[in-house]
Amino acid sequence: MFINGFDAIVDVCTADYPQEFTDLLKITCGKFKRTMSLLELKEHFEFEDADFFQLSASEFCDIYVDLTGRYGQTNYFHGLRVDHFFIFLAYVWQSIPSLLAGLGECQQSL
Repeated sequence: MFINGFDAIVDVCTADYPQEFTDLLKITCGKFKRTMSLLELKEHFEFEDADFFQLSASEFCDIYVDLTGRYGQTNYFHGLRVDHFFIFLAYVWQSIPSLLAGLGECQQSL
């Protein structure tokens, strides 16, 4: 997985930076990796799972913003920081099975 090589990429890209910056960027990459791995762990997210995911995402984003000064490098990071993923996992994801069941019932009645 590409994300597993982040430390090596950080070493190359920050060779001219202070070691403290390199170390913080590696911590940031580790938090990003942890956050993304949480999404791979489950097919069903309870509210508590979504909450734990959001805590992890917020920790990553806080360090990333402090380190780079960029609130949202991409829409993806912005979505992580402002709870869009949490809302999906906690509320929308919970509804998908019943929505699909309802669609099946609608198709059968046609």
